Amino acid sequence: KADGLPDEIVTKLMADRNGDIWIGFYDHGVGRYSISRDKIISVIDQAPKAGSVVSLMNGINNDIWYGTENSIGRYSFNIPGRFIQLPAELKENIEDILIDKTGNLWIATGDHLWMANTQLEEIHPRIKGIQSIASGPNHLWLGCEKGLYSYNRIYGDVTKHLPGKDLNILSIYIDSLGILWIGTFGDGLYIYDPEITKIKNLREEDGISNNSILNISGSGQHVWLATLGGITEIISSQHPVEFKPTITDFRKKYNFPAAYVYDVFIGYDGKTWFGTDGKGLYYLDGSRLVSLQPQLITNENDSFDIRTIYSITGDDDNNIWVSGTKGNILQLDTAGNLIKHISTATSSVNSLITSGKDEIVVIREGVIDIYNELNGLFSFSASTGLNSFLPNINSSGRDADGSVWISDNDKIIHYIPSWSDTSRYVHMHLVEMAPGIMQHEGSIRLRPDSNFLDIRFTGLWYPDPVRVQYRYKLEGHDLDWIYTQEGRAVYSKLSPGTYTFMVEGSHTDIFDQSHALLRKIIVLPPFYLTWWFIAGMVSLITFLAILLFRARIRRIQRIHKLEREKTTLQLHAIQAQVNPHFLFNSFNTLSNIIEEDQEAAVDYVDQLSGFFRGVLMHRNAEVISLEEEINIMRNYIYILKKRHGDNICIDEHIDTMDGLIAPLTIQLLIENAIKHNKVSGEKPLRVSISLKDNWVTVSNPIQPKIQVMNESTGFGLSSLLTRYQYLTPVKIEIRNDGNTFTVRIPIVHPNQAV
Repeated sequence: KADGLPDEIVTKLMADRNGDIWIGFYDHGVGRYSISRDKIISVIDQAPKAGSVVSLMNGINNDIWYGTENSIGRYSFNIPGRFIQLPAELKENIEDILIDKTGNLWIATGDHLWMANTQLEEIHPRIKGIQSIASGPNHLWLGCEKGLYSYNRIYGDVTKHLPGKDLNILSIYIDSLGILWIGTFGDGLYIYDPEITKIKNLREEDGISNNSILNISGSGQHVWLATLGGITEIISSQHPVEFKPTITDFRKKYNFPAAYVYDVFIGYDGKTWFGTDGKGLYYLDGSRLVSLQPQLITNENDSFDIRTIYSITGDDDNNIWVSGTKGNILQLDTAGNLIKHISTATSSVNSLITSGKDEIVVIREGVIDIYNELNGLFSFSASTGLNSFLPNINSSGRDADGSVWISDNDKIIHYIPSWSDTSRYVHMHLVEMAPGIMQHEGSIRLRPDSNFLDIRFTGLWYPDPVRVQYRYKLEGHDLDWIYTQEGRAVYSKLSPGTYTFMVEGSHTDIFDQSHALLRKIIVLPPFYLTWWFIAGMVSLITFLAILLFRARIRRIQRIHKLEREKTTLQLHAIQAQVNPHFLFNSFNTLSNIIEEDQEAAVDYVDQLSGFFRGVLMHRNAEVISLEEEINIMRNYIYILKKRHGDNICIDEHIDTMDGLIAPLTIQLLIENAIKHNKVSGEKPLRVSISLKDNWVTVSNPIQPKIQVMNESTGFGLSSLLTRYQYLTPVKIEIRNDGNTFTVRIPIVHPNQAV
């Protein structure tokens, strides 16, 4: 006790998430010990009748739960601690408490087990006719049919205010000074300062639009009244009770229709929105009042008439949410364009409000719907611990910690948003799997003779276990999800391979936010389908194929070698025939020259010896370069010039020297042209030689002369055709159009030669 311990009997110890130690005492409640500061830093004392502390638990939010023999308390690091009101049936002492993963509170008493939803707290302040609610720092302010009350949130005391005034209160707003703005039915507006207990009443004769005020909202010095006769703006630069504020009736300033205005909401962007009965949706942007009444918002095949708006709220993205007729909820951007439509049950929506988790809280008869982008729509109803209730329109308020207070006729419902999403989804567990034993980690391997599966699973969602339904899929086998309410999946005769079993649970019809349970399943193949067996067989077949392929290659090589030898022998035989032919023609020409000019014959012999020197040099070659062939041709032309003079003319058109040609080809064609055509002074012979586009072209005009039959052997062109059959697949072209005789010889390239 000298160190601050309030009691020498300690019943429970628990470490919280911050590392501090919570201590339960026998007589003096709960204390918190800071390890870093080494002392007791706070004590939550309790009434003696509460009994000793029997249990301590960490909640799913930033809170601590503690149970005594006769009470349950909750301490939050964000808001003051409070006791939880226990049901009247709980008459036995509490023995233990527990918070499950879905945020439910379990209470053990004697031979009974109780469960409560910790996100919903129900308070009975013993007041009838509650119609509106507003949350202050320590009190809840309640507007009732018979006046104004406050409820102490820590101790549960109820106090009536404004004695002697049985006001029928429809709405309450607390401004930044803690002053209450109270809207009544038929008695106008009351402005009440609870600190100085002063009050002021404003009525239609003071400038407000109507004495029945359905809703009030404000920001800074501005307060707006939603009345049965339109909208009223009140600006108070000084204390509104002691000094008269400035009052503006929108009917006069903006020609606003005299209609019921159900709600007024101030957006985060400064715009003020008004929802009317039958006159549509309005917003005030500075000094400009904009009406959205004429618009019929259309999205795809849906259309919504927004002439009647019951409630308005906004999210952190400055979007506006409005509730209309037939339970429709619309999300609009700041200009009033439709973003999203949510269709709830057919019952009308009584109120919309945003919680501290940026959730849209939808309040309707007997049901509280929670909507957020992550988890979609989630409902609290009788199955999740919400008793039947019928709230008034816009009878809700938001607390400093983001929780929402909702008033019913004789009770208050407190919705506490969960800062963990574990309470929203079903927690899946594998119960049994056959064949084999349960494996919690790694993959499940099945033998080839055990290729069937019998999987049993369950989903834990304690608020209403009967509502849980499942969907599962075996990837690699099932094409789509299989939906069921039975926690079992059976597969038989699975082929060898790798599969992934996925199962999800949901307490609604929507599985988008469900957390899947995954198990990898491998069905082993028989030995003849294993990789090592297949690899061995493939290796053996490949080895045999290589042996056969190599044997075939060797056989083809032998055949090609024999064919090449045969071709070479044939080519050499042809060359042996060509060379004597050249020699015969050359000596024939020399004989003629000797008879005509002996000196020219000497020069001719010299040129002839040079020509035959080139012939002998290339006599054994199959092909020679075009450059070498041109040199032999020009030597031959020199010899011809010596013999015929100007009676023969050779025109050269050489564009390329790249490639190969059979030796003496051009010489042979020139020789044939001279042999078969008249060469004289009256009829000079012009031979054209062209090397272009992979062809050697030799052409001459046809000047027939009288042939001596035994002088023409016909061997020249035929031998040339035969030689080229072994050199290239491209054939020699021979053209005779009656005027010109043309022979086209293909140029052989090194990679084309046979």
